[in-house]
Amino acid sequence: MTPAPGVRWRRVAACLFGLGLAAYLGLSASSLFALGIPYDAPYGPMPAKIHPGTYLTLLALFIALCSHGNPLGVALRLLGQQPLVAVYLASVVYLLAYSVLRYGPSGAAFVIDTLIMAGLCLLTTMLFEARWQRRFLALIGFTLVANALLGLGEALAQARLVPLRLAGGPEMLDEYFRASALLGHPLMNAQTTASLLPVVLLLPAPRVLRYAMGLAMVLSLLAFGGRTSFAVALLMYGSYAVFRLVDALARGRLSYLQLTGGSVGLGLLMALTVGVVAGSGLGERIFNGLVWDNSASVRMRVWGVFDFMGADQILFGTSPDEMAKLMIRLGLDAPVEAIENFWLVLFIQFGVAGFVPFFIGFGCLLRWLWRRAFGALRVALLTFVVISSTTNSLASKTVGLSLLCCVVASAASLRPRPSVQHLPFTSLRTNP
Repeated sequence: MTPAPGVRWRRVAACLFGLGLAAYLGLSASSLFALGIPYDAPYGPMPAKIHPGTYLTLLALFIALCSHGNPLGVALRLLGQQPLVAVYLASVVYLLAYSVLRYGPSGAAFVIDTLIMAGLCLLTTMLFEARWQRRFLALIGFTLVANALLGLGEALAQARLVPLRLAGGPEMLDEYFRASALLGHPLMNAQTTASLLPVVLLLPAPRVLRYAMGLAMVLSLLAFGGRTSFAVALLMYGSYAVFRLVDALARGRLSYLQLTGGSVGLGLLMALTVGVVAGSGLGERIFNGLVWDNSASVRMRVWGVFDFMGADQILFGTSPDEMAKLMIRLGLDAPVEAIENFWLVLFIQFGVAGFVPFFIGFGCLLRWLWRRAFGALRVALLTFVVISSTTNSLASKTVGLSLLCCVVASAASLRPRPSVQHLPFTSLRTNP
């Protein structure tokens, strides 16, 4: 039986969206620079400042909307069904318009790639049937595992597949080697890996293999050298595991054999892991850097920025040039050192006039994600917010929020009896 034209076009859109996700995961700023695209360099045409994954995703979104009927009407109906997402998108579109009108296009590309695309990736995911959502989830999960394995390989070889560069500058060399793998910057790798760790538990693979992939992702946090990501991941997921264990014990769901065997197996696994880490030198930066170093000092020093800002800047924000001057007055060595707090960066850049609408919209997005997430995915959401608050990730070009939105929107298709609000876009009449 020949599928309806709308279904055929939706297949095309799904393939394009999959390519967009693959581009987000596989083409870092350093990779794009190696290909001759000045994505994060302080020069080059405006189209080069937008990630290739964004172009693919926008095309996929348009085709997916058309596959359901009139694209404008479908988009409005979808936004009407998801008012929290609509508020978020309105806030970040306002942020983009505010930035362009006040400062020009310079420095506004991150609003598109990081903030706007997160909401659009979420809506795009919802336009597909459950079977496609499961495939998107598998694509993200298996690619993150491959990224973790590549990071471990780079750490053991002490060499990167793609030279790491910041803002199109020379190759970055650290005192302690940190892997960059597919996602580029080590901190971006650590944040994304830690935040999306539960994805491996949802992959279509045997349980033992899923646990092995999860262990590889945890070990890769040592290779990426993100101390905050490593500590927050251990705290959040460790607490969740203890909570689940206590709950299972209280409900009598574990037998004596399971408790004994699990304890012995966990002890052996921990001993093996410690041996591998000690013998390979993984996590050298983390374990040797558990001191109040320059990175920690910078995170405290940046709060003094308000001493150098006038009332006009606090109310309406600062231009990219003024931001650079503020960083100099704070004694920061850009691009190596930065204001590692996206809340603070956005407030400095957009002032009260831009930050307050964003804060409201971002809160709506988090509310939507929390209501849709379940189990460990809620822990992943909290982990993402905590780690992001210690970096400038959401105030620069990163893909973590877009991936998180896609994962949470897709994961609902795995629930055995989803409620109405967890179903895909309601105009779909095809079976999953």
